[in-house]
Amino acid sequence: MNIPSARFGVKLIRFMKAYEANLLSQMRQLDDESPASVASQGSIDLAALIARHQDVLIWMRHERLVHLIVTCLSAVFLMFVAGLDFIFKGHPGLLILLAIAMILTLAYLIHYFQIENTVQRWHLYHLELLDHQRQQAPGKKP
Repeated sequence: MNIPSARFGVKLIRFMKAYEANLLSQMRQLDDESPASVASQGSIDLAALIARHQDVLIWMRHERLVHLIVTCLSAVFLMFVAGLDFIFKGHPGLLILLAIAMILTLAYLIHYFQIENTVQRWHLYHLELLDHQRQQAPGKKP
């Protein structure tokens, strides 16, 4: 997989989309493989694919937790600024700060929503890979 340079940080959503497209491509190849083509051409290393996906999934769980914490902290900051605005009755500086806090919190909520849904979908992919591995286990017919 071609991963861009992380000089200024990883573009998380872009990484998740690229990784998922690559994973789905490999999963389609697994589904398309017949026993005859596997014997003649070789196949995807299912164990390595599962291990790699599990590693990426663990990393994404960590990212999800970090983004949840940041999202909650931005929501607490929003409530704090709203409380100050209530106490000081519409001070212009607080109104600007309140607008910034609202935009920041909304942006974090949207970003966290994308990460959360992606991680949940990847858990389903992981289960599919494990099912595929069980079907290919020795003594079982594929």
